Amino acid sequence: MISFGRYSGFWCMVFFLFGHILYSDPAASGKNGASSGYDPFAIDDSVERTSSTEWTFELTDYTYDREHAVSETENLKHCRIMADISIPVSHHLLFAGIEASSRFSQNHQHNEAVVRELYFEIRPDMDFGFLEDVYLRAGIQMFSWGSGVLFNPTDNLSPFNVVDPFDTYRRGVPGLKLSLSSGTQTLEIDCLGSFRQSILPDLEERFFIHSPHTIPNPFYPGIGPELLDVRFTEIDRSFEPDVTLRECQYGAKYTASIKGWDIACSYFKGYENIPLFEGEPVVLDPVGGTADIKLNYIYPEQEVTGIDISGYIGKTGLHVEYADFNMYDSGHSVGVGDEDYESIIAGIEYPFNNVFGQQDISVSLEYAREIKDEEDDRIYINRIYRDSVLLRVTHTVNFKTSGELLYVYNMDTEGSYGRLSYTHLYSDHASIKAGIDVFEGPEDCFFGEYDRNDRVFIDFKLMY
Repeated sequence: MISFGRYSGFWCMVFFLFGHILYSDPAASGKNGASSGYDPFAIDDSVERTSSTEWTFELTDYTYDREHAVSETENLKHCRIMADISIPVSHHLLFAGIEASSRFSQNHQHNEAVVRELYFEIRPDMDFGFLEDVYLRAGIQMFSWGSGVLFNPTDNLSPFNVVDPFDTYRRGVPGLKLSLSSGTQTLEIDCLGSFRQSILPDLEERFFIHSPHTIPNPFYPGIGPELLDVRFTEIDRSFEPDVTLRECQYGAKYTASIKGWDIACSYFKGYENIPLFEGEPVVLDPVGGTADIKLNYIYPEQEVTGIDISGYIGKTGLHVEYADFNMYDSGHSVGVGDEDYESIIAGIEYPFNNVFGQQDISVSLEYAREIKDEEDDRIYINRIYRDSVLLRVTHTVNFKTSGELLYVYNMDTEGSYGRLSYTHLYSDHASIKAGIDVFEGPEDCFFGEYDRNDRVFIDFKLMY
């Protein structure tokens, strides 16, 4: 049972807003009662367009079966308030996405206020000959590549908020995007004018990764045990690369459709935005068998060449995505994290219609594999699918109620993660989702880090 604890007043306000949106007159929000959304417009569309703003309020409450070894999780909640603002300017568009969020429990709080996106999209009103669509997007924006359902090895441009690695969301990065389209072909050229790191949990927060757990004792066998237990005491994020417009990150993707199959070839040269960990001893206590470690976050330079193929044979969807990572030596002690490797994922999707009356079920099954010359025992947050099966099943009960099952099993570590959730739409403006997360595996692998901390959650969302 979810405990409201000392946040009961806050929850009363939430239920008041939820009820107000749920039972308000739909006509008050627009001509047809739908939420106000920005409809992308064609260049030759002569209908007058007006600015629009979409607000989203989301609150998630978590309950864990047991307390985490280093983090208090009692009364853990996550609140997000987002606003998306679209302002058409002639044929062009000014878009802003802002967000404020707070992840708070009994003893810990993680606040964030960011501009998710802020860009101006220019669509020239001129004839480019064989080019049917041309636009330039300048400003803070998100980039999304790949066709994989649960994992995309070619998708390396945009940073993420990974404070909760099982509820991640993208963050924008300043840059330029030029898109040139002709028929079934599109060329996208991207330039990232600065570097933004993905946001990871801090020390003593629930999802902080404790890797490695031990280090060799330099005084062994004279004093103490062969291995010392690691205690992380601080984080140094000062190793963030200096990226400017003159020495920017850049990428390009060419997409074509051939006989119903979408083929994309991509290239990216820049920096890994999810850091590698370098442990720097601060205090060694061989008698007590412990080592205090400062953790350096290292962002190695990389070149990523990828190919992505997706399409359908009848109702069956197929996709294959491959990326070759040419890693540059970081000059730091980060294990095999800055050595070359390859990553591939292949999947199949199939819909089953009218299974239970008019209810539908869609199944996606993928296999992810990492190919490299060497291995070690470290946990790499951006490389958890070394040899994994990934399953996604969606269950559509009706137009208001739907469910989703996610399951990942890593055959390399025998760790697994499963999530079952159902969402109910009360109206165009309000929804509620409830679910459960289950973690399994040895404690020295990614999923095993949370083996004793299965959780249930309930999520309220208001949109207007």
